[in-house]
Amino acid sequence: MKLFQPATIAPPLGPLLREAREASAFSLEDVAKATHLSCEEIEALEADRPLDSRRARIQVVSYLRFLQLNPTDFKDSLPSLPQLRTGNQSFLANATKRIKPPTKSPLEMLAPMGRLALTLLITITLFGAWGLMRQLSRVRSMPWVFSTYSVPVLPSR
Repeated sequence: MKLFQPATIAPPLGPLLREAREASAFSLEDVAKATHLSCEEIEALEADRPLDSRRARIQVVSYLRFLQLNPTDFKDSLPSLPQLRTGNQSFLANATKRIKPPTKSPLEMLAPMGRLALTLLITITLFGAWGLMRQLSRVRSMPWVFSTYSVPVLPSR
């Protein structure tokens, strides 16, 4: 039994990807179409300098699967997993500032009620005018028009 195990250093994955692609006679465009990655991303992966460190692992796994290689055989060479956010971190860029919800003024809170009151007022006015017109249509004569009453003339000074 050995007391110390020799450390295994994982070989860089980029040259392995390039060699496997060239051995399969695929061009960068073929890989780009199949894996839905851009040619720049594939070149960056083959050079071991991924453009987006958060997506590098899934990109490499997709590339390995396209080349029909088992990703578990290369698990030591894969890029590290992205860091997950803890529960107390905010997703907003300015997490230190707490944004208060905007408070409404009393006038803004009463605005929907004002619309309702205005609608009711207009409706009542229209129904009142309609009722008045119905009542006036029943009158056969208008006494204030046909009366013999005349306005008294005031004596001049």
